[in-house]
Amino acid sequence: MSDTIINEYQQKLGALIDPYAGTTWSALGVQSEVSQSVQGVVSISLTFPYPIEGQRAAILARVALVAPGAAVSLKSHVFAIKPQESVHRLPAIKNIIVVSAGKGGVGKSTLATNLAVCLQAEGATVGLLDADIYGPSQPLMLNSGGRAQVSGGRFQPIMRYGLATMSIGYLLEPTTATVWRGPMATGAMMQLLQQTDWPACDYLIMDMPPGTGDIPLTMAQKIPVSGAVLISTPQQVACADVRKGYEMFEKLKIRTLGIVENMSGYTCPACGHDDPIFGTSSHVPAMAEALGLPLLGQIPLKRDIQACADQGMPLLLASSDAAVISCFQDLARRVAARLAMQPRDYALATPIVTSVNSKQEQKPHEH
Repeated sequence: MSDTIINEYQQKLGALIDPYAGTTWSALGVQSEVSQSVQGVVSISLTFPYPIEGQRAAILARVALVAPGAAVSLKSHVFAIKPQESVHRLPAIKNIIVVSAGKGGVGKSTLATNLAVCLQAEGATVGLLDADIYGPSQPLMLNSGGRAQVSGGRFQPIMRYGLATMSIGYLLEPTTATVWRGPMATGAMMQLLQQTDWPACDYLIMDMPPGTGDIPLTMAQKIPVSGAVLISTPQQVACADVRKGYEMFEKLKIRTLGIVENMSGYTCPACGHDDPIFGTSSHVPAMAEALGLPLLGQIPLKRDIQACADQGMPLLLASSDAAVISCFQDLARRVAARLAMQPRDYALATPIVTSVNSKQEQKPHEH
């Protein structure tokens, strides 16, 4: 195959639009290799900068439009993204993503849990840190009660649904109230982060405490954050508080990846009536546009979401509601794609997260 034909294939591939990044594969940084065997079979190898396990069929169909009959192999390589300056990176963690809001009660814990599970299902290695010292929710939402073990002076994360998880709830009795002043709570949080034996993770999702007070402020100043995801419910009072959270991250030079609208609408399962319980129009899209941020997802108010959380089962594994599952899958892909577009930190070695599929060609997983 001549260089001219190879370049033509690569240009066509690079011009394809990634639906979750909202840009071309070339701009996203998808790497393509094109070759041809002596028998004339064209082989294409594509490496995506975020995990794509759940997209394999869709990607192959997209490639077939510009390279029909080609043997295609797919894999992904999650890069470490540069955190804010003057903050030391944790050796085992490539990217810390904080899930935050300016207030409580908007569904951060539910979203953080399902975001982590969906990223893991896409082929990434994922950790989940419950950073809410005063109101830890993850032990209940993951049905992962019990005490964390200590080995060599370090906490051992509790594995649940493929996630490495840690929470203050693993160290205290379930009914014990955390009546601590800010410095104590902040110190405990930093211990959970820094003194846990995390496995090598592509993403560590941090379920942040509410507000912009001492604990989230101190944590944001000391933790190497690759990106923040802001959560809001549709009403104006929630948006006003979330905007304050955005301003906090801006002052700390932490990039915000986008905003998620939670409880975006309610449809009666019996009659199909749409009930605008937060008003006839949401304030979240307008806020996202005003801040220059993408709207990463709109999660409806559904009984399945509450039921799965209370039962300690991730929605992806327990719900039969395909539409709401798709909302969370799309959210996870947009978060990962948006993060992949940020400046990379090449100082950290980055193992490959694999996702290989082709009707014509199968290759072993790389690690």
